Amino acid sequence: MTALEMCITTLLGIFEKYAGKDGDPNTLSNHEVKDLLKAELPGLLKDQSGKEGVDKIMKNLDSDGDGLMNFQEFAVLVISISVCCHNSLKELSKKK
Repeated sequence: MTALEMCITTLLGIFEKYAGKDGDPNTLSNHEVKDLLKAELPGLLKDQSGKEGVDKIMKNLDSDGDGLMNFQEFAVLVISISVCCHNSLKELSKKK
């Protein structure tokens, strides 16, 4: 398995690990998103793991307006965070 295939498999596994605890195994509720953020991104999203932060994240990513995060919306979250990290690293390297 290639590194990218392993990343995709890992993303699927993380989504499945948290989805369904509050009902539908194909979506994440606010509570499930909060648990995921606290466990999987504790340092990166420290300020966003509270109720207001999770509500804001959910509102911004809930493209279908159902109040839940499906896998596509979760993927957008992960990619958005990745882009921010990439941009931050580029800015740091410019300062050196």
